[in-house]
Amino acid sequence: APHLSRQAGRIRRNHPRRTQGHRPISVLDQRISVSEFIQNFVEAVTKVASGEQELREKWSTPDSRQELLEALKEYGYSPDRLKDVQKMLEREDCDILDIMLNLVYSEEALTRAWRVKHMESELAKLNPARRAFAEIVLQKYVTSGVWVLTRATLHDYLKIKFGSIAEATSELGYTNPADVIGLYDDLQRKLYDLSAEKVAV
Repeated sequence: APHLSRQAGRIRRNHPRRTQGHRPISVLDQRISVSEFIQNFVEAVTKVASGEQELREKWSTPDSRQELLEALKEYGYSPDRLKDVQKMLEREDCDILDIMLNLVYSEEALTRAWRVKHMESELAKLNPARRAFAEIVLQKYVTSGVWVLTRATLHDYLKIKFGSIAEATSELGYTNPADVIGLYDDLQRKLYDLSAEKVAV
């Protein structure tokens, strides 16, 4: 089990001026300090996922990730509050998953750009049309984060790139629109399966 006070303490030492300079924050209608805000976040993460592997798995696809986000929201960590965590730790270029893994399990906080850079071998396996689509999705992810990897944004990507879902299905070489969803989900599974340890091997 993660040592909650140790992890939160490490963040305070890394960012003393940031922590001391912020005003109290309201979470679930309670005013708390920034250090409490971070430590409570660590505790919330351990409650919504039983371990590192489960956390990764829940985060890896849009539907299960949405369920996890809803669970975090019940503890006071809405998407806006998660963005506050990124700002406080000066890790706005990191995925929320990597911040959680760093705080709770001491994993290296990978940037979104690092994740996308190391997707090259997977992208190389795709045909040109699917690769072009995947690159659009990943570039949006680098600039805007996990919030652009939802079911709703998939439809937006398809309409922007292909004009309609039917045309997208054909252009990508599929006969069933469900296969496009499968491509989108598989891209995210591979994106979030990456870790510094696996890449180093």
